[in-house]
Amino acid sequence: MATKEALARTLERINADPGAPRADSTEAYWQKPPHALENVQSEHLPGFTDIVIIGSGIAGCSVAKELLALDSNIKIMLLEARTITSGATGRNGGHIATHPAIDYSELVDHVGKDEAKKICQFRLAHYDMIYDDLKNIGDELLGPSEIRRVVAVCGLLDEAKVESMKGTKERLETDWPEIKGRIKIYEKKDSGFEEFKMSGVAGVAVELSGAVWPYRMITSIFDHLLSNYPDRFTIETQTPATAVTPLTNSGDYKYEVMTARGPIKTKQVAYCTNGYTGHILPKLRGKLFPVRGHMSVQRPGQLFPRLGNERSWSVLWDTVGLDYITQNGKTGELFYGGGLVRGKDDGLDSIGNPRDDEEDVHNKIHLAGALPVFFGKENWGKDSEDGPRMKSTWTGVMGFTADGLPLVGKLPGSITERNGDGEWIAAGFNGYGMPNSWGCGKALARLMLGKDVGNEFPESYFINEERFGQMNGEKGVKAMFGI
Repeated sequence: MATKEALARTLERINADPGAPRADSTEAYWQKPPHALENVQSEHLPGFTDIVIIGSGIAGCSVAKELLALDSNIKIMLLEARTITSGATGRNGGHIATHPAIDYSELVDHVGKDEAKKICQFRLAHYDMIYDDLKNIGDELLGPSEIRRVVAVCGLLDEAKVESMKGTKERLETDWPEIKGRIKIYEKKDSGFEEFKMSGVAGVAVELSGAVWPYRMITSIFDHLLSNYPDRFTIETQTPATAVTPLTNSGDYKYEVMTARGPIKTKQVAYCTNGYTGHILPKLRGKLFPVRGHMSVQRPGQLFPRLGNERSWSVLWDTVGLDYITQNGKTGELFYGGGLVRGKDDGLDSIGNPRDDEEDVHNKIHLAGALPVFFGKENWGKDSEDGPRMKSTWTGVMGFTADGLPLVGKLPGSITERNGDGEWIAAGFNGYGMPNSWGCGKALARLMLGKDVGNEFPESYFINEERFGQMNGEKGVKAMFGI
């Protein structure tokens, strides 16, 4: 059980300046080999642009792509503090998965039935949304992205969790009859349970999902945008934004973005830097904060089948977080992340922690030993003869919000501490970046151009004065951990 002192340290961290992304981050396996755009930048930093996007992950890429498609005149400069797509997008598990049977009851209590359904629908739509956008760009992006439909298998550790999941599923199907049959629950005694290769758990919840190689997908899209919009789109890596200040007497240019390479005058700013946003917008500290996650790539046991093109796995813990597992369909390697609650101070040490240049030995121990237990010795067998089970480990920084929902939309003056209506945000995906951030980025681009986002977008994601005033970091952390 985490101590009061550990909780106090956590609350201090979430309210502190997260700083800029660390230059010497842990090396993510996803980013090897690096893309040719790894260090792309202009020879001389342009001094003017219509829009500055801060962050080169999924959200920043989505905003840029949508803006360029919708406005044939707009000019965009995208800033990245380190190498391209080196943040959470280049470090996560590639799991385009959401779990309505897990999330629905909590969402209903938080935002009501109709909005909870809308959130679940929005997340469930993400695989098709991403796949369709990739295909519309060109079939040549599908291969490098390794995007694929999979059956997502969520392991339930004990009988109590199985029964709880059954209850949530029943409530979900009662309120939302159209989803009936999409989610199936199997207990160990049920016929067909063994096909999911998780004999170490008490039961599984099974539904359709998706998987992708996020780094390769996003860098491929950036390559396409740079090639097709050479006069309207630039990416400036190794260019951390340090401050945004208002301008007067500069015509349409309302803001000056200060960077390590010089200032940029711009009409609008989009913050897509997730857990690091509080470094530039101090008022968001405690409302939007970093959470460090751990990730690994491992060799499967000798008996473990190669199922990566058709299946993914996860494990549900009692409190915060899931463990998630995807498999490379070509090599059989397992990408395994999570174990937050097995970290230092029962996971609290990861909350508010912006250090992706460090790892927690407690998390590494968990990741190193859990897979044969979850899958069972009859499915795992002996470890691979090709080398040690663990090939690589690394960390990444996510953005979590005090109320558990993403922040999307125009930033009010109470957050920016300046006048003007040209500052925007898409951040705080609470560990659900893959089934949230692409659609949030598309919506933000439409908002920035004064266009309607449609009724399908969750209204509870919008940032406004009322929501901002109600967000309480201490309450959010305690809710996450059941304190």
